[in-house]
Amino acid sequence: MSNLCFLDTETSGLNVNKHTILQVSFIITDELLNERLAFTQYIRPYDSEIDEDALKINKLYDYASFTPPSIVAQNLKTVFEKYEPLNLVGWNVSFDWDFLRKFSRETDLGLERYFTYAPLDVRSMAFSEFYNKVRPISLHQGDVGKRLDIEYNGELHNAETDVRLTLEIFKKLHNMK
Repeated sequence: MSNLCFLDTETSGLNVNKHTILQVSFIITDELLNERLAFTQYIRPYDSEIDEDALKINKLYDYASFTPPSIVAQNLKTVFEKYEPLNLVGWNVSFDWDFLRKFSRETDLGLERYFTYAPLDVRSMAFSEFYNKVRPISLHQGDVGKRLDIEYNGELHNAETDVRLTLEIFKKLHNMK
């Protein structure tokens, strides 16, 4: 079986056509969810708009000091080559996957070749778990974490915190912890 690659990003806005990734975090696990690697990188914005409302949420104001995209792409390539094939997992993962694919196209990373199957969305799994059990249902990541009695360190809307919380929610939903 392939390794699982839990993903979270923080971006300069919500529109993949106008905005870019500012922070990317991965946790790669084996099929039993044993952590193999945790990876976080801050990416200097390139040729994109910066939405001040997004920065108020993710607090990534110091983006001028972040790592250039070409270096981040090389670092990602090194990690992905070591652990491929990977199954992508995330919270509302289509959002992060769209931004990561855009980053891949713009940096010639060739991202898709490292991943198998369609991404797994933990938010959808939580919806399925709680749909007939909880009213009203909240699918905010922090609310789901609280409902599952998961404690997390750090602030939400930080990719490192969010990806770790996604992994813990996934474990709880699959009774693997």
